[in-house]
Amino acid sequence: MRTFFVFIFFFIVPAKAIFAGTHPEEKIKTAVATFTVPADWVKNVAGDSVEVISLVPAGADAHAFQPSPSDLKKIRDADIVFAISPHFEVWFAELTKAERKKKPGKFVFLGEKFFHENHDCAHDCGNEDPHFWMNPRTVAKEIVPELGRVFLNFEAAAAYAKALEKAADNAEKKLSAIPRERRKLITWHNNMSRFAEAFGFEIAGTMMRSASTEGADPSAGTIARLAKKIRTEKIPAVFSDNTTTSPVPATLAREAGLPPPFVLYVDALPAGKSYLEIFNKNIDTIVAALAETQKGTPRP
Repeated sequence: MRTFFVFIFFFIVPAKAIFAGTHPEEKIKTAVATFTVPADWVKNVAGDSVEVISLVPAGADAHAFQPSPSDLKKIRDADIVFAISPHFEVWFAELTKAERKKKPGKFVFLGEKFFHENHDCAHDCGNEDPHFWMNPRTVAKEIVPELGRVFLNFEAAAAYAKALEKAADNAEKKLSAIPRERRKLITWHNNMSRFAEAFGFEIAGTMMRSASTEGADPSAGTIARLAKKIRTEKIPAVFSDNTTTSPVPATLAREAGLPPPFVLYVDALPAGKSYLEIFNKNIDTIVAALAETQKGTPRP
């Protein structure tokens, strides 16, 4: 039965999947990913025989990262390189421009389709949210099969896809504790709309307007309007990102009469933590913030 499942998985993966080497028999020994989230996906499918390197360090902002010459060397030395999209990691697009012209098959953009499903968009895509990984089912269906083909490791890909689906199922059970009228999110920037769509939430407001974090902090007027909305609609919590040091989320929470902001992990994993562990942590944080029994304390 196990062999049969792997066989079926092989044939349902997308035909567009790319193998980095010139020949299928070429062994991938080193893989580079732009930041910690895709790096963890790769680790789960590639197996222990592949060294996986994340260019952006653990806990750092993938949007605002400033690459060094040593990062370009890592890319040149790697057998294969993964990114979300040239529209997401804009620093990566410029850094690898010459290398991609020489070896286009070496580069795999795992999330490019999510920048064009509704319309063509430029660098920050305005209000378009590309953070598709906030729904593990999307990763299981759209990303993991492609990685299985790249690394010719269909059994690991199938097992990881199953774990991702299970995480989404468990999330739905935990989130059921939150009444519908409390399912409103106020976030630092536009990075939770994919989550909201998948799990039945409303994005009631974002402090920054775009899906990127590279803009200036929001104005005092923006914060005042959000604080008024929070009080009027009785929104129970404000959320911040683990990658920001801005005082704005705390200011908003204070002006709205709420406890300190709850911290979510979207664009960066902390050191030693996996994508699935952090997704589960985010779910627990949201339940703690929005359920009727909310504790009113921030999560680290």
